[in-house]
Amino acid sequence: MTENNNANARMDKKETGRRIKELRLAQNISISELAKDAQVSKSLISQVERAEVYPSLKTLEKIASALGVHLSKFFQIENSVNDFSNCIVKHGKQKILFMPETNNRYHILTPNLRSSDVEFLLIEYPPNSKNETGDHFRHAGQEYFYVLEGSLTMNLDGADYMLEQGDSGCFNSSLVHFFLNKTNKTAKIIIAATDPAI
Repeated sequence: MTENNNANARMDKKETGRRIKELRLAQNISISELAKDAQVSKSLISQVERAEVYPSLKTLEKIASALGVHLSKFFQIENSVNDFSNCIVKHGKQKILFMPETNNRYHILTPNLRSSDVEFLLIEYPPNSKNETGDHFRHAGQEYFYVLEGSLTMNLDGADYMLEQGDSGCFNSSLVHFFLNKTNKTAKIIIAATDPAI
């Protein structure tokens, strides 16, 4: 994969804070209410919205859940001038999102993260990319997966499941879940997660 051929994006403190504030205000939710629902402090929400701190993925998931949206709603990745249409992403033109505290690559398989009610991603896990930060995901909706390459361990509601290339399935994403690559080879998985609003 050549990064020059892809539109790479990193989660940006300023943009993420702006989106959280925008979503909160659109729902007429106060900082206090959001902090209570997300089980974090008011000062943290305020600092995040002002781009003074960057929360962990776990905290971002809590905020997303409290707002009733996917984590992807915090980012706005616009189409580049090289895009061929507003509904097709050509090979080699996928945008890549790098999350903080991890080397995983999140390939955006739709023109942008806000273009549909389904989050559609190809996630690339480098060798031995364990969940060292303790960021476990939990959000409303259903999650569907297909292991494209390699092997992964899926932890779902505290139970481990070994996944091999070609394995697929689905689960209620309100259960705590995460994937680990404990092998010495890169693993890739395709994820489709429904928006909790649908």
